[in-house]
Amino acid sequence: MDLPRSAKLGVSDQVVIHPEPGRIVIEQARPKVVLADLLAKIPRGSGLELLDYGRAVGRELP
Repeated sequence: MDLPRSAKLGVSDQVVIHPEPGRIVIEQARPKVVLADLLAKIPRGSGLELLDYGRAVGRELP
């Protein structure tokens, strides 16, 4: 059995290793998602625009 291929891990993939009762668990590390990074990937002029939903009725931010 080819463990790295069955686990879908590559040579440069980062992993997290942690113990559990009776075994050692190796999981693929998940990258931290930062909102600013995601927003930076939206191309300018992508059709996103602000919408006016009317006046505030509660404690909304201006």
